[in-house]
Amino acid sequence: MRYPQGPDNCVFFLNWMTQVRLCVERGIPQLHAGETTYLTKARLGCKLHRSWIYFRHRRDSVSRMFGLVSRWIAFDSADPDLRRLGTDAPYVDADANQAHWRTQAT
Repeated sequence: MRYPQGPDNCVFFLNWMTQVRLCVERGIPQLHAGETTYLTKARLGCKLHRSWIYFRHRRDSVSRMFGLVSRWIAFDSADPDLRRLGTDAPYVDADANQAHWRTQAT
């Protein structure tokens, strides 16, 4: 997308609606909308799927250190759009995911 022409001419929404129309016409039940602009996508009706990044360093001590630090670095608290949505973020099966992480933290 060319900036600023793209946003100024609503190219994002035109592209979005074209993709939705094609999915409806072809009977495609889900559309992967990408990993950015969460706030806009939530406003357009998307459901967010939580994702995780797993890592392992060849030195066990470094892996353990990252494991401890990662508990306090959650992507949804670091991303400004997700932070703005807060508890209103439309996660798919959010209760089950939260219960899973509560058991992992203990």
